[in-house]
Amino acid sequence: MNEKKIFEKSAEAESSEAIVAHNLEMLKGDMQRLILRESIGGNAGGEKIDGKKYPCVAANGFADKGGKIIAFGNFQEMNPDVVSDNIGFTMRIALDLNTKTFTQRMKITSILGIEKFAPDAQKALRSVADAWNAENWPE
Repeated sequence: MNEKKIFEKSAEAESSEAIVAHNLEMLKGDMQRLILRESIGGNAGGEKIDGKKYPCVAANGFADKGGKIIAFGNFQEMNPDVVSDNIGFTMRIALDLNTKTFTQRMKITSILGIEKFAPDAQKALRSVADAWNAENWPE
């Protein structure tokens, strides 16, 4: 099987705007529920932002070849079809623990595995991270 072919965006793929809107809803719901169960720091480490170090949490997810997020969670907990039919990625998220709740101020600092996606899907995933950061980590 040609792996490159699997990850190319199909002509029937949703528009980038619709994917970003869907993905933003997934971040607000499923991703936040997931990170409430995850360890802060640990394997996710920390991130220096504007000279200050923040602990991070990792959110594993699966998206289709167009970059539309299907689910958040660890592959062991996922339906095998979600894992086999989609592409895995990890969002590394810095948390400001000096707020009332750590979900008040979060910044996606990187998306590990993004290189497995076609350029249009990478753009959609980066766009949702930018939208999330603008809303949840004001400069």
